[in-house]
Amino acid sequence: TVRGLLLRCERFTEGDVMWDEVIAVANRVLSNMSSLRQKPLWDAFLASPCYAALKPVHQHWLQLFAATGARDAATMARLSTLMIDEGTPQTPRQWAFLVTASAVSHLSLGDKVTARAAVVDNWKKLDQQARDWPTMELFLRLTTP
Repeated sequence: TVRGLLLRCERFTEGDVMWDEVIAVANRVLSNMSSLRQKPLWDAFLASPCYAALKPVHQHWLQLFAATGARDAATMARLSTLMIDEGTPQTPRQWAFLVTASAVSHLSLGDKVTARAAVVDNWKKLDQQARDWPTMELFLRLTTP
């Protein structure tokens, strides 16, 4: 699915829900590979002819994955905030990724208020699995006024 969407320019009748497959792969890459090792992957997706044909929302996702891989907190914060404000997420997996990216990037920039708001303001949009994830509790503890 990922290769089809991002390198072969395929489109699926399932629409945006298929983007969850891209997020699943991104989660695995982002959590298991160093910034140096994953950079060529994100660069290839961003340079693919398919990238230009993607909807802006999907381009934002790829930019966010690349920024996350580069551990670029400022770009992560800007993109995740923009995407949440625009109502980009369509599924619980998408909400969980964006809320986490927003909270961790703002926290790493020293902005505890915005980091906490990312979790609290979007709590009801997270599924039970994301709410029970120990990291969400940690975000709330670290950002308690």
